[in-house]
Amino acid sequence: MLKLSSRSSPIVQLLVLVAGGGVGIAYLQTSRNREQRGEDPAVWKRNLPRLLAKLAAAKTVFLYEGLPHQAWESAELSQEKQQKKTRQIHGFDFYADPIAVSAADAKLLFQFCSAPSSYDRYRGEKLCGGYHPDWCLVFGSVEVLLCFGCHDARLYSPDEEIYADLQVPQARGAWKQLEKILRGYRKNRPLTQHYKTH
Repeated sequence: MLKLSSRSSPIVQLLVLVAGGGVGIAYLQTSRNREQRGEDPAVWKRNLPRLLAKLAAAKTVFLYEGLPHQAWESAELSQEKQQKKTRQIHGFDFYADPIAVSAADAKLLFQFCSAPSSYDRYRGEKLCGGYHPDWCLVFGSVEVLLCFGCHDARLYSPDEEIYADLQVPQARGAWKQLEKILRGYRKNRPLTQHYKTH
C-alpha cells in the first residue's frame, strides 16, 4: 500500500497517487494545497510578467458573466443552470454569451489589469464561502477571473497561470471603480441580496 507523508510536496503526492491509481485524488489534493497555502513565490515571480505582457499586447477584450455563488446562492445557481445557456471556464460556471464592452471601458480594463501594481501574490483562501469568479475578462489569449467577494483573481494563458490577491492598498480604489464598471454590464445574473451586498 502506498503512503504519503503530510509533508510531501504536491508533486511527490501526485506521482505516488498516480502510481497507486489515484489520479483524480492527486489533482484535487494538489489544487487544494495551492488554495490553502497560496501561490508559490517562484511561480508568481516567473508567470506574472509573462501573463501581463500577453494581456497588454492583446487587441480585444470581452466579458463572460459569472453565475450565482455556489454557496450563498445555491438555489439560484441551480435554477440558472437549468434555464440559461452556460459554459465552464477553468472549472467555473459562466453564462454562455460573451459581452462586448465600450471603447472607454476597454481602455480602463486594459490599463488596470495589465499593471503589476494591481496584484499581490495569493497567500491562501479566505473565509468567504469559497472562490467564485463574478467575471471572466478575456484579453486575447489571457483570461482574468475576478472574484469581488474575496477580492482574488486567477489569470490564465495557454502557457501560464497564477492566483492573485486584489487587496493591494494602493489599488483598492481602482478595483472598486472596476467592479462598478463591470456591474454595469450585468445581463443575466439575478439581483439577489448576496449580489447586492457582497
